[in-house]
Amino acid sequence: MLYNNEPLLSINNKYPSHLQVTWLLNTICNFKCVYCKPSLYGGINHGFKWENGKRFIESTLQRLDKLKKNSNWAISGGEPTMSPFFPELIDILSKDPRVSISISTNGSRSLRYWKKIAHKINGLAFSFHPET
Repeated sequence: MLYNNEPLLSINNKYPSHLQVTWLLNTICNFKCVYCKPSLYGGINHGFKWENGKRFIESTLQRLDKLKKNSNWAISGGEPTMSPFFPELIDILSKDPRVSISISTNGSRSLRYWKKIAHKINGLAFSFHPET
C-alpha cells in the first residue's frame, strides 16, 4: 500500500498472533439517513483502482506468511456491497484459511446476493435504519 507514494514499511500489532485489517471500502450508500453524515453516503465508490486493492490484499497475505499470523478483516463503508469488486474481494480473502472476514452493511442487498457470499464470511453486522 502506498501513502504519499511511500511504501508501507512495517505493521505493528498489539496482538502478536493476529493482524487486524479495518477497511473503509467506500464513501457511498444507497440510503441517505438524516442522522448520517453526507461524507458517509455521498462520496465516491472508492478512491483507488481495484488493481491496487488486489495488490494490497496480496501483499498483506504474503506478509502473513513471513509473520506466521492469522488476520481479521473488518470491511465497511458507506455501504461496502455497492462496490462492484466487493464479491471478488470476498472471494480472494475467503480462500485463505488464515483469514476471518467481518462485514458491516445496511443489508439492502437481495437474499440471493447474501446467499452467494454468506458462507464465505465469519461475521456480519446489519445496521438498523428505521427510515427505510
